[in-house]
Amino acid sequence: MFFISYSLDHLINSWILDSTCYYHTTPNKDWLDTYKLVNYSYILIGNNEPCKVVGIRNIKIIMFDDVVRISCEVKYISNLRKNLILLGILNYNGFNLKSEGGVLKVSKGVMTVIKGHILLGNIYRLLGTIVVGRVANVKFESDNTILWHM
Repeated sequence: MFFISYSLDHLINSWILDSTCYYHTTPNKDWLDTYKLVNYSYILIGNNEPCKVVGIRNIKIIMFDDVVRISCEVKYISNLRKNLILLGILNYNGFNLKSEGGVLKVSKGVMTVIKGHILLGNIYRLLGTIVVGRVANVKFESDNTILWHM
């Protein structure tokens, strides 16, 4: 009998695409955008340990295609060790999941919105980076009507 142990501790700043968790979750409070404190729920992690949900926020992620996407209702759980994106809720909301050649693609229609790279077995790491703070896009315009509308 063989047991394979694979530590994901080096992925604390990455997102794991998970088919078994119940919510999008993170232990990184500073990544969250519009924070709302909650004091009413717990989730059970893999070893049946209850973890208190401290807050709910939105997060911004620059995806593989350089588009900033917002993930809503991410649960902030301070004693969690991984950032998890729930694939099941994406599938429930009409997104299609397809794994091919070590890449997981999450798409809606013909548009791929999320990609993940295989780490081990059925564990995928999101191809994207978190946006902390506000995103600013500055473009010089000489037209005064555009300035007036801003």
